[in-house]
Amino acid sequence: HLNAIDIKNNKEIWKFKVNQKTYITPSVDDRCIYFSSFDSTVYALNKLTGKKLWSFKANSVPTHIGINEDKVFFNTLESEVYSLSGINGKLIWKLKKDGKTWSRAILTDGIIYFGSGDNYLYAIDSHNGKEIWKFKAEDPVQRPAINNGVVYFGSGDFFYAIQ
Repeated sequence: HLNAIDIKNNKEIWKFKVNQKTYITPSVDDRCIYFSSFDSTVYALNKLTGKKLWSFKANSVPTHIGINEDKVFFNTLESEVYSLSGINGKLIWKLKKDGKTWSRAILTDGIIYFGSGDNYLYAIDSHNGKEIWKFKAEDPVQRPAINNGVVYFGSGDFFYAIQ
């Protein structure tokens, strides 16, 4: 279940049942809550009522979901990156790389940074899914972070900072 709880009185506002477990932190905008479950599905719920607005079945388990304007994006455990319409859940683009990863895709200045199981960090244009550049690391790239134009990430026994 995904539950909405009123933190002032610790009362449940609504509950939404999913087919399999969900452990990923939901993402929230003005209208919706977006989250995924281990049945490889991304859900968009009305944040006030918990009513399902749409769902999208990916090829693998989605990880953290990002929100950018009227689009949502996420990557999967199978090194795929998806961009969907936040309004109706329709696929805008999809990019597939090799290997398994627990990384998350992050967005800044129109670029999605994605660590893949094929040992690369990718910079992807968020509008069309085209690769801008890639950087080869020693092992699978895990959970990039960005600060002041520098991308930081771990890979195996190394920690990288790329400008």
